[in-house]
Amino acid sequence: MQRFIFDVSDLRLHLARTSRISGIQRVSLMVIDHAARLVREGASGTGPAEVFLGFVDPATGGYVTLPYRPAPDGRDLDRNFTAQTGLVGQRALPSLEGLREGSGQYVSQLILRRWNAARGRRRHFEKRGTTLEEWRQAVSIRRTGPAAGQPLAPRAGDRLFVLGAFWDVPALAPELTRLKGAGMEVVTLIHDLIPLLMPGLVPADHWRRFRAALEGSIGFTTLYLANSDHTATDLRAHLGAAGVERPMITVPLAQAGLMAPESDDAASPPPAERGADRTADQLGRDAALAAVPGVSPAVRQLAKYPFVLFVGTWDIRKNLWRLARAWARLDADRTIEMPKLVLAGGKGWGNADFEALMTATGNLGGLVELIDHPGDAELDYLYRSCLFTIMPSLYEGWGLPIGESLGYGRTAVVAAVSSMPEVGGDMVEYCDPASTESLRAACARLITDPGHRAALELRIAETRLRGWQDVARDVLAAGA
Repeated sequence: MQRFIFDVSDLRLHLARTSRISGIQRVSLMVIDHAARLVREGASGTGPAEVFLGFVDPATGGYVTLPYRPAPDGRDLDRNFTAQTGLVGQRALPSLEGLREGSGQYVSQLILRRWNAARGRRRHFEKRGTTLEEWRQAVSIRRTGPAAGQPLAPRAGDRLFVLGAFWDVPALAPELTRLKGAGMEVVTLIHDLIPLLMPGLVPADHWRRFRAALEGSIGFTTLYLANSDHTATDLRAHLGAAGVERPMITVPLAQAGLMAPESDDAASPPPAERGADRTADQLGRDAALAAVPGVSPAVRQLAKYPFVLFVGTWDIRKNLWRLARAWARLDADRTIEMPKLVLAGGKGWGNADFEALMTATGNLGGLVELIDHPGDAELDYLYRSCLFTIMPSLYEGWGLPIGESLGYGRTAVVAAVSSMPEVGGDMVEYCDPASTESLRAACARLITDPGHRAALELRIAETRLRGWQDVARDVLAAGA
């Protein structure tokens, strides 16, 4: 029977440190889980097969595997993953991430959580941005310890997929090179070449580490996947300059929500009324969305007012300083009923100018709300409740939040550069990310013209969007 092995060396390191996933980690989990589901249901188009997780064993340095079972309900993929791999590491328990383990405050809060967990008090955990189930699973994982993998012995027909941040695991390349030498087909997904093309947008020396890892990948990769045509063009140019040729296939990522179920016949969500002219009844229905478990009070209260949503790390590449200036210009126009600007993500690199602007202006007088490291339930709520979303980034390999926004039936203001038009198509409003005025004008049109916004949302509803099942099926077919 054919074996599909998905490398999770980087994912294990990430989820041993934090329970929050985004970007590359989310792509890996989505593809792995949907691939395993397709294989289990005999719908992969590849014939009988098994799905395994593969990683470099920190104890031995060798490459090992574990069988993978898809999440029962297609949700909470990070918890499903950590439960099957038994990760512990230095990962903090949910809602205690900001406290030093062993401190008096940590111990007192730990006792409080245990007392409420023993009595099944769900509300206690929901008020703190987590759930009773997440707490119990985290405690269970800490008790069981990491799962032991079995050494990988390559067999004819096996295929190993590298979907994650392979440049973050120096020990990975030698093992993958060894496995390729033993006859293993290794398929590597490239998300972007930003560290090489725009080194000023990444931390110092990251570009050197990335370049070395990309060059090392040539030694173990039999087929490259690119997440967009734009990334494929960048990769071909880089490999060509080095005199290297490798087969390459573009596998676009998904235009799908975080928690919505999928089927091959799934249509896009219908457009919904959003805007400053919403009725009290509509606002009440929006507020009801926030009553689901795992939504913190800080996120729940956002249902009171219309808001525009940005999802992503708060770093220099995301262009937030220029976005904030555009929002200030919009606010200066007294004819516009301004929505809030909600930035859902976490602190990144090189964003001192934006941080200084927020401090000096009091978050633009309260117009800007920062939601730090929201969970999936909170992001789901924010996408469902927003007017529209915005992605003003200077460069993206794909632009995952754009696809997520479309998956919820929400249009967006999107930078008309790099791969982002491949994601947004004719369903979004475009802008020049280098122009504050262009950014302001695009946002103003979606804020002040609900008819135009509704027309874009109707296009979304009428379009067969690409789901994670599509992505997983294309990944499994690569190299066949």
